[in-house]
Amino acid sequence: MALETTRTFDCWELIEYGLTYPWNGISSYVNNLPFKATLWERSGSLWPEAATIRSGGSSSNSTTHYGFTHSEYVCTGGADPRDFFS
Repeated sequence: MALETTRTFDCWELIEYGLTYPWNGISSYVNNLPFKATLWERSGSLWPEAATIRSGGSSSNSTTHYGFTHSEYVCTGGADPRDFFS
């Protein structure tokens, strides 16, 4: 497991965990938190949402979804990466 958290309102830069392109990205996930996690990309001044992991969501193979292979940040509990990274 590359990234595990119990924080309710925070963001992480996925490159620090080897979870970004050109590596594997996020190949599987489990969200046991009572709220969603949002994956984000960054393109200049734009921060599009790449994918969402619902509360209780899981996947053993998410590599076919662009958002899971190319996202750069993950935030929990509605946190916004623009508040953590600039």
